[in-house]
Amino acid sequence: ISGDTVIAMIEEYKDLSEIPIIVITGMPELTFNNLGVTKTIDVLFKPIDLDKLKSLLAKYSQNKK
Repeated sequence: ISGDTVIAMIEEYKDLSEIPIIVITGMPELTFNNLGVTKTIDVLFKPIDLDKLKSLLAKYSQNKK
């Protein structure tokens, strides 16, 4: 199953629609942006910026408290 399919499935189910999504992809940024993803998500393109990943994880873990 592809990442864009998973995102579409999460968007479809109301109970899952509030789950934050962080996508890590080797896909070129322009190609990813043309997929038509409508949900606001965070995307990290390879090679991964570990500081940005840590920041995103901290952001979402703060929202849970």
